[in-house]
Amino acid sequence: MEEVLKKSNQELEERLREQSVELAGVNRKLRAKITELEQTEKLMRLQRDLAMALSSVPDLKTGLTECLETAIKMAGMDRGGIYLLKDKTGALDLAVHKGLPLDFIRTVSHYDADSPHTRFVMAGKPAYTRLQELELPLGDPGLGEGLCAFAFMPIWHENRVIGCMNLTSESLEEIPHASRPALEAVAAQIGTGIARMTAEDALRKSEEHLRSLMENADDFVVYRLTIDEQSPVRLKVVFVSPSITDILSVSDPMKFETWFDKIHPDDVKRVVEANQKAFKTLMFNETARFYHPKKKEWRWVHSISRGIVDKEGRPEYVNGLMVDVTEQKKMEEKLQRSYDEMERRVEERTGELTKINKELQVEITERKELYRALHESEKTLRQMSTHLIRAQEKERKRVALELHDELGQALSLLKLKIGSIKKTLPQDQTELKNECNGISDYIVQMVENVRRLSRDLSPRIIEDLGLSSALRWLAESSAQHMNIELLFEMDDIDSLLSPEAQITLYRIFQEAITNIVKYAKATRIWISTRKDETKNILSFILKDNGVGFDPEHFVGQISTEKGLGLASMNERAKMLGGSLEILSQKGIGTTITISVPIDKGGLQ
Repeated sequence: MEEVLKKSNQELEERLREQSVELAGVNRKLRAKITELEQTEKLMRLQRDLAMALSSVPDLKTGLTECLETAIKMAGMDRGGIYLLKDKTGALDLAVHKGLPLDFIRTVSHYDADSPHTRFVMAGKPAYTRLQELELPLGDPGLGEGLCAFAFMPIWHENRVIGCMNLTSESLEEIPHASRPALEAVAAQIGTGIARMTAEDALRKSEEHLRSLMENADDFVVYRLTIDEQSPVRLKVVFVSPSITDILSVSDPMKFETWFDKIHPDDVKRVVEANQKAFKTLMFNETARFYHPKKKEWRWVHSISRGIVDKEGRPEYVNGLMVDVTEQKKMEEKLQRSYDEMERRVEERTGELTKINKELQVEITERKELYRALHESEKTLRQMSTHLIRAQEKERKRVALELHDELGQALSLLKLKIGSIKKTLPQDQTELKNECNGISDYIVQMVENVRRLSRDLSPRIIEDLGLSSALRWLAESSAQHMNIELLFEMDDIDSLLSPEAQITLYRIFQEAITNIVKYAKATRIWISTRKDETKNILSFILKDNGVGFDPEHFVGQISTEKGLGLASMNERAKMLGGSLEILSQKGIGTTITISVPIDKGGLQ
């Protein structure tokens, strides 16, 4: 019996031990669950407190500091920082921080847009690891010494990364798993809060700027109106610049109706209609006259405003600007009067110019007719000149033949008769015989002169030997008694010119060489002829080293021998369809260039 009891006690003790172990396990689980619930409650409380704090923070930096401190408490971390992305540059800047050493802050306060850190943030994925395990450069390796756990949470807003929150710890080896969702929720709150706080900051600065502008306005008025709750077609003044009392001379600026007490009667209807229309278009832009008692005159005031609507599209308030534009209006009126006067003068001047233009048109027509007649006259004169020169050459040739054939033969016959008379004289008639010898010698000289005159009148040498040889003979015969050196450089051109053209060129050279011999006092003459068959041009150049002259001085002096000679040379060149150019300077010499076309076949 005792053994049975003993065995039963042992079994009971064993069962008690097992139940005790089981109860201890359940107790541990309950305690862990309680701890987890307490931690969750703590995290929820921190998130609630953060949300309440963010709703009333005065500025962005204060709000970010609240978010960072809450996140550090949630994760049980020691330190951290929040970075914001610069919209314009894409760089990351440290906005707020806590617990970070000064040297560390200087190193990590800014990352360029193309840096590894910025690219890591822009990937947008949270990370929970050890700081040393991050594959990111920290600059000085000693800066991160002692830091263990590291948490990185990207900050999102409207589907884009706008920054990040980084947390580190010296004691924790890793971020508690229970804290991670809460940290990411805080990061989400930060994204929404940043957008709201940034907008509030911008609005606050805008309002401060507007209020400063309103209060310091001098020659203009800034105002804001809102819809009257009792009547949707009436407006109430929210604020208005003090300067309105000077511009509109109103006694109670906060009553919108008083703004129009002194408006000009002629402008009332237009301004009222514009106001009614503005309730639909949300735009008002009018200029009207207001009587100013102090200045005792009607003043022009320009008002422009724009309505702002709420999310439902209902008018919320109206922002406007009012400016006294009286001086501008006076200037416009003055400019208009000046413009009208200018228009009148322009019309008068236009009438005068029209009359002058008609007179000029008549004169131009007359001059065109005169020019045409002059051109026809010149053409006729040139034809007559060509005909005259042809007739002259023909007459010269006839006279030359008569001199050569008739007078030359007559003189030769006379010489023979004198010789016959001499033979019939007695031996003692010595004086008569000497007289006959003298007469014979004189007749020989006359025959030579007749031949020279004949050659001058009609150079048969051109027909016999060509133009090149004729020009060479002309120069040599003219310069033989004047101690002038002659230099020739002549192409074979005779076959490229008609007989008439060769005679005309010969006459030009004859006149030019005669002038050189008479007036130039030259010691050297160059004569060259060149052919350019690609351009169909023949060039004749006559150059001397004489005293030179002023061609312009003689061109118009047809009455002088030299002026007539130059005019004759120029006219003959034109008859060939060519040109004559004279370059001369006193003390240097003269160059004459005659350019004529090839194969013209005669005078033009």
